[in-house]
Amino acid sequence: MKAITLSAGLLLALALLSAPVRAEEPLLPRGFKLPAPLITERFVLRPLQLVDSALDHDLIASSVRHLDQEVYPGGRWAASMTPLRAQVEAGYYQFQFEGRRGFAYMVMDPAQQRSLGRVYVWKSEKRGHDAMLNYFVRESELPGGLAAELDRALRDWLARDWPFKQVLHYRELGSAAYRALPNKQWVERAPESSTAQP
Repeated sequence: MKAITLSAGLLLALALLSAPVRAEEPLLPRGFKLPAPLITERFVLRPLQLVDSALDHDLIASSVRHLDQEVYPGGRWAASMTPLRAQVEAGYYQFQFEGRRGFAYMVMDPAQQRSLGRVYVWKSEKRGHDAMLNYFVRESELPGGLAAELDRALRDWLARDWPFKQVLHYRELGSAAYRALPNKQWVERAPESSTAQP
């Protein structure tokens, strides 16, 4: 009974987190083989799954100031993150990944014991771009240059192994410049009260 209640709660919470439902085409062309996860000496990129929600919550909780003031200025996405919400988000990202509609990855340390960040390869809602790349790293990893190293590796990986023609780099633009870009006509906006971030 408890499992059923939890599942129902997760589904309800997912519905509240999401923008209005619409049919979505997969991000990758039919028959395209998904690129292998990125592995370097400093980190391992692997798909974010429901079972990773505790690791993911720890990552976000460790970096609230950085996320809410620098990555998504003026928001409260990180500050409002709870273990249940992290579980809902992880389940949502796994669902999107399995449907090939968007790809969320965890940036793990080489031993895969600790999450160092998140990476999103997502369908772009902005005109002139077929995909969007976004990422963030744990605040404690910023002084060691992980963000810049990750950025370089991701750009090479996308250019080499993915089929996109024009990738929008969210972190390069920043939150305000990103929002100012014109949307594609199909974009449906989430309610203003939503705390979800790209």
